[in-house]
Amino acid sequence: MTVVREKLPGDAFVDDEGNVMPYANVADDLDARPVSDASIAQGITNLDTWRREQTMVEEAEASIAKENRMRALADDALKNAGVYVTFEENRQTQRDMIEVAATIAQYEGGEKGGYQTDNFKDRYKGKSAIVEAGARANHSKLVNHTIPRLYKADELIAAGFSKEDVFDDINQMRGELKSKYGRGKEDARAKARAELG
Repeated sequence: MTVVREKLPGDAFVDDEGNVMPYANVADDLDARPVSDASIAQGITNLDTWRREQTMVEEAEASIAKENRMRALADDALKNAGVYVTFEENRQTQRDMIEVAATIAQYEGGEKGGYQTDNFKDRYKGKSAIVEAGARANHSKLVNHTIPRLYKADELIAAGFSKEDVFDDINQMRGELKSKYGRGKEDARAKARAELG
């Protein structure tokens, strides 16, 4: 004969030996008469153990559910990644930006009147106008095409960012590049190249 010592939530109880049991296993053989103090103490211990195990199960289920939600968010983010770069692409872009800043620094001297000096004209003799036009075209290409390409301007605009905001950011970045790696900043460029590998 099975003795019910304590009813538990759901379809379970603590029997006279302290075991947690489902009603379904012993439904026809239940007796609710009191039992000894030792049996009650064992039942309390077993009940406490059962409750701790239930808490651990609930916490594990909650943790698994949270992990599944996070995995679903990550999967969705990968399917709809938008504009992004890998760490290696970012490092390469930084290297390329340093080289662009160095090249622009070379053109700045000409832009500030260097193309008109006697030294420049003597150096390139009758071809100084052609060299100047080529240098100005290369400078314009770096500013108007290379930097926006490295910044992924087209991808950002396609993703929904406004063209004005993207090019405002590019202009701000160009100013920062010039300040950090521009004309006369050879040491800063060399240090950055070494850090980026």
